[in-house]
Amino acid sequence: MAIVVAFIAAACGGGGDGVAPEVALEARWQCDVQRQTFDDLGALDAELNVRLANSGLTRVDYDAFKEELGASAELRNQVADEYETYCLS
Repeated sequence: MAIVVAFIAAACGGGGDGVAPEVALEARWQCDVQRQTFDDLGALDAELNVRLANSGLTRVDYDAFKEELGASAELRNQVADEYETYCLS
């Protein structure tokens, strides 16, 4: 299944206005992954790894964040707010 997403270099950096890098990365990843085409899951995973590195994060950091994200409505709201700012503006 191909997912269409335009690669946006700015998406690799952290958010503005004091947004945590994990929040900015997740929001921008959710937005951009909808617009870029990946040949396979390996290519998708490689792109995420590039974005993690550009954000100064590791896969361990990201996995811990994703676990916390599932348990925290406040954190999900932060991601949603950043997503709206980045993707829908």
